[in-house]
Amino acid sequence: MLAIFPLNQKKEKMIQTGKEEYMNKLVLNNLYSRKDVHGIFSSETKFTPAAGAWGLRGIVKIPEKQGDFVFFVTYGRSWGGHKFDEGITSDGVLSWQSQPKQNFKSKVIQALINHDETVNNIYLFLREEKKGDYKYLGKLKYLNHDREREHPVYFQWQLLDFKSLDSVSQTSSVEQSKEKIQTFLKKSDPYVGFILTLFFGFLVLGIFPFFVKDTNLKITLMSFAFVIWTGILIYRTRIAEK
Repeated sequence: MLAIFPLNQKKEKMIQTGKEEYMNKLVLNNLYSRKDVHGIFSSETKFTPAAGAWGLRGIVKIPEKQGDFVFFVTYGRSWGGHKFDEGITSDGVLSWQSQPKQNFKSKVIQALINHDETVNNIYLFLREEKKGDYKYLGKLKYLNHDREREHPVYFQWQLLDFKSLDSVSQTSSVEQSKEKIQTFLKKSDPYVGFILTLFFGFLVLGIFPFFVKDTNLKITLMSFAFVIWTGILIYRTRIAEK
């Protein structure tokens, strides 16, 4: 016997499943590129770096999730001559500004003003510098907006998953070092490949043959250097695709 579900109940179940799927893929305080976020929320659409909604914009509507948004925030950014002044207080309140062209009548602004965190979700991804990945800081709750200023509209949001400013800080020293190395290795210009080849070539041809007397140790070190060099080349190829 077939079970027949009301259409709205089926739709509600699908929406709930979608939200659970998002949350399973998102880890609080982890770093994500725009391409990573696109893959989580809109994998069926094409991603274009530095273009389109997912590659460029700060406010992105989630497809088929009316009222759900992703915020990409970069401290100190400028847009159309306007410099954004955004930040997070010690109690987890985010001061945030919309795009300069938006006013109170904009559909997006109206949706944000009427945002209900018990019904819809706004996912915050933040970074402190223009280059690099974004840290996922959880979902937002609407608090208020400045009724006197528009172009842009000034909002305040509560971070629902906020614990301390230490958790908001973009990265630890270890993570910062890792990100700098990744940024360097992602470069596709010949300079990076030349530096890596020169370094490992110098080890294999200039250091090991003259300063390592033991033949077995020399062969081991040269093989180890070659494996590391090959691994870096493969790693560069993989992270360049992200």
